[in-house]
Amino acid sequence: MDQDPPQTLTNRLAQGLDALSPAHRRLAEFVLQHPFRAATMGIEELAGAAQVSVATANRFAHRLGFGGFPEFRAELLQQFQRALAPVEKLRTAQQAGDSARDLLHRALDGAAANLGQAAALLTEQACADAVDLVLAARRVVPLGLGISALTARFLAELLQPYCPAVELMDGSGGTERMVRQLLRLGPGDLLIPISVPRYSRTTIDLLRRAKARGLRALALTDGPASPLAAESDAALFGPAEHGVLHGSSVAVMALAEALAGAVARRRGTIAGEAELAEQIMPFLLVDDAPARRPRPPAPERRR
Repeated sequence: MDQDPPQTLTNRLAQGLDALSPAHRRLAEFVLQHPFRAATMGIEELAGAAQVSVATANRFAHRLGFGGFPEFRAELLQQFQRALAPVEKLRTAQQAGDSARDLLHRALDGAAANLGQAAALLTEQACADAVDLVLAARRVVPLGLGISALTARFLAELLQPYCPAVELMDGSGGTERMVRQLLRLGPGDLLIPISVPRYSRTTIDLLRRAKARGLRALALTDGPASPLAAESDAALFGPAEHGVLHGSSVAVMALAEALAGAVARRRGTIAGEAELAEQIMPFLLVDDAPARRPRPPAPERRR
């Protein structure tokens, strides 16, 4: 039987939030929301960012079993060692003199770091819970507003062939229309709220309304400290750090695709896929002609 890998420091923090004092909880939430930044901060910087005293930050490290803050920071640095390099370049690089190619490369490095951390945050239980919730649902309802609406539409499109019913809540028609949609939903239905910083207040409100009506919820968000995670039955995390924009959706979008792939693997059949391919074939561009090689240029005539 496979065993889960040893718990990371961030997983320990996420699981122990409720047992912490208010001041220590503020520190833990900051680390969970900004793991890359926290790993590179000194004790004064981290204490200031979390609005606690330096002494409190040191006691926090002792509370977690470390000899002091340097040991706490060293373990956090080790956890994020591979991902930190490109993200730190995004954060500290001077913009003056950078070429367009440099800027694009750094942005892609940051996206790759987020993807790596999304994979590191996955646990066997979280993955099993996520897939089981989708498979058990009567209706699956991806919910995303603003930039997250794109991820919600993407997920709805991917899940549609494998779920009995998929509805989309992406802000079309306004909040009133989405509230009316919720009134048709109830126990047996699954809401998939999607949001990364800056979090959508409307998404959180709709999630709470859905839970009050008996829906299950599977959050796709940036980390364990996200307000969506606390309100949901299960969650998958895609870090959203970005050097310029307020947040990146790359990791959460990748999680949506990974989730749909896992659902397809569990529910899809060869016969079903063959039938779907046959039905949509007339609408696809299929080039069954032999590959055409470009004609060589005609030889230049001598005058």
